[in-house]
Amino acid sequence: MNGETVIIRDRYQITIPYSLRKMLTWLVPKKVVRVKIINKEKVLIEPYREIKVDWQEIFRQLTIIRDWGAKTSLSQFIAKDREFH
Repeated sequence: MNGETVIIRDRYQITIPYSLRKMLTWLVPKKVVRVKIINKEKVLIEPYREIKVDWQEIFRQLTIIRDWGAKTSLSQFIAKDREFH
């Protein structure tokens, strides 16, 4: 793993040196990243990956379940499910 020495500026800003930026294709301006503390001496910066939900498949599966005879409204099921997330 390559490393560089940088200075933390007044507002806790860090500029990632070009030598490191050119190795990371995901590191672009306005990119959302996740910053995670590994331990008291390490911070991890990684690309944020949004979890994609296939809502059409979920609704298809819920429709199949409902057609088996379940007496639950899909909208009520989703509303209750969202309460727990």
